[in-house]
Amino acid sequence: MSYRLVILISTFQVTLILLMLVGMVVRRMAQLKLAQIADRQTGAASAAIRAYFNGQVSAEAMRRTLDRCNEEIVATVVKKLATECDAQDWETAVPSLRDLIWFRRMRRYARSLFWWRRLDAARAMTLLGTEDDIDLLVRLVVDKNSTVRVVAAGCLKRLSDPCLAQMVLDEALNAEPVMQGYVFSVLQGHTDVVSPLLVGHVRNPVSARTVCAAIRFMAEIRDPSLLGEILLQADHEDAAVRRAVARALGLFQDSQTSNTLVRLLKDDDALVRAQAADSLGKLTSLEACDALRMRLRDQDYSVRLKAGVALCRLGREGLQNLLEAARGGDQEDSDLARYVLRVENNERIERVRWRQEEHDDDL
Repeated sequence: MSYRLVILISTFQVTLILLMLVGMVVRRMAQLKLAQIADRQTGAASAAIRAYFNGQVSAEAMRRTLDRCNEEIVATVVKKLATECDAQDWETAVPSLRDLIWFRRMRRYARSLFWWRRLDAARAMTLLGTEDDIDLLVRLVVDKNSTVRVVAAGCLKRLSDPCLAQMVLDEALNAEPVMQGYVFSVLQGHTDVVSPLLVGHVRNPVSARTVCAAIRFMAEIRDPSLLGEILLQADHEDAAVRRAVARALGLFQDSQTSNTLVRLLKDDDALVRAQAADSLGKLTSLEACDALRMRLRDQDYSVRLKAGVALCRLGREGLQNLLEAARGGDQEDSDLARYVLRVENNERIERVRWRQEEHDDDL
């Protein structure tokens, strides 16, 4: 009895292993077959769109080909072509591509309960969206999923709608810094709409965080008419706002800018003083030499270091101040000045060596 049981169990195990092997082979064959189909469809879709752009086939013929392809393949091909195609030619083709079954489905996805479908819809809108899709884009730019919101904001690279730009800005001012950077780059082409809104956010702030974000965007726009609004926030009660002001002023070459940064070197907050020193170095403001020299004796090490680096950026006069500090009697002042000078000297040696190696490679 036990012998028969062992044979039965062994037979079952062998059969199970064989079935698993057959299943793996069948699965692999199916994957290869699907890959071949995908390659054929990708080639057919790419050829159809290129033939349409070259005037070899009609829009109807192109749509018939694309409508027979998988929607993921269509999305990939359309996105790739959008990056390669001239902007004017692309806009000419947009009406024909909007009639694709794939795009009509994407428009329905904008109202989907599933965030990944809404994300697909947002991506499609960045490529083919028009003023007819504003109602859908309004939903997407305030979506509960942050990725969907950021992708939908990209539509403003192609579309111009004041209401949509305002909604995107309001969302961006409360977003994470990384997402803010992308959205601000998208809004660069809508400064005529965005600039007054930024002024409103600064004058009537919801929170210190939104003021900081607004100041950051003002600096990225680099509109001289906004400089006055930034300068007004230099005495803000929140240290984060004053630090944002100090960072932003490093992008404006103006006498008022230098004077305000020199004043911020005396701020109670060490991070504000450090940022002010850094911005003065970027502006290469020679009139700030004495003020920066004083910061070499600051209680905070980061301020002393930023002041030393800023003096290096000021050229001969700044280096002369560092040399005097290095030979001075104050130990901390002297040590920091020597350290900065040593680092600066090493960087110069590395730059010369890199240029020499580059020259040798060219030869």
